[in-house]
Amino acid sequence: MILPFYFKNPAFLWLLLSLVPLTGLLLLGHRRRSELLRQFGRTELLREFSYLSSGRSRFLSAAILGAFFVLVVLALARPVLPGQHVRVKEGILDAVIVLDVSKSMAAEDYPNSTSRLKKAKEVIESFLEILQGNRVGLVTFAREGFPQAELTDDFLALKFVLKYWVEIESAPGGGTAFRPAIKEALQLFDQKPRNKLLVLLSDGGDEAPETLEPLLAEVRAKGIKIISLGLGRPEGSPIPLYDEKGQFKDWIQYQGSLVLTRLNDSPLKSLGEGTSGIYRRIRTGLEIRPLFRDRRVVESRLIEGEMELYQIFLGLGLALLWWNRFSLDP
Repeated sequence: MILPFYFKNPAFLWLLLSLVPLTGLLLLGHRRRSELLRQFGRTELLREFSYLSSGRSRFLSAAILGAFFVLVVLALARPVLPGQHVRVKEGILDAVIVLDVSKSMAAEDYPNSTSRLKKAKEVIESFLEILQGNRVGLVTFAREGFPQAELTDDFLALKFVLKYWVEIESAPGGGTAFRPAIKEALQLFDQKPRNKLLVLLSDGGDEAPETLEPLLAEVRAKGIKIISLGLGRPEGSPIPLYDEKGQFKDWIQYQGSLVLTRLNDSPLKSLGEGTSGIYRRIRTGLEIRPLFRDRRVVESRLIEGEMELYQIFLGLGLALLWWNRFSLDP
């Protein structure tokens, strides 16, 4: 007979041979017990005046224990059913964070004088909790991109880099340019068959949306989606200057006028929507949690695989053991 499943650890099946001597010992014990009972007297009287289980109960109990042993051995052998479609989600995502560290990210748009960069770090730490079991890399950028961390599932190390190495202007050049940053991020992805995601956090670049189309075509060709997250306010905020001790000195000015840096979300929307991804403006930081459950961002997928069956055998064995313990006379 051809079984519909096969065993991943077939060596455990040799344990079933131990049933032969065990069965022999049980039969020998039963025979010896019967002889001893006959030596003591009539079996009917012994049952009447003592708590003596019937031969049927003993046989049924032994059969159940034997079946339990067989089922446990089969579970250890790991039976699997091939050719099944298995839905896989966690552990199949590679995400590269692309973080703007230009001067404008020092603007304090958020409560308690929280800068855009600090809020971005809080957002990143929040979605790292959601992405446990996946791989994440980090690129910072201003005019140029700079790789801070390769793809890794060591999120403690990634948080260390984020906390101590990522500061304003921790990437070359002045201003904000998406193309070199995204090209740097694309180099971090490898050829493994995983869902690929690029998470961009910025207050907007100085590039017109139409100039990004060649870059978007390259990203789409690689099957990568972009989540673009906008930081700041459209009405603008000044950029503070602090001394070496962290004391406020002044606001950045240009030709005697206060400089206001505004959220420019047009290129951010183009990057997200142009790759079947998403754009969101960060107001509180809570907006990002639903994004990583959105099917447009992180899809579960069906793959041709194997269905483990050991739980069925183990469950049946435990059920038999429970029934033997509570349903049969000792």
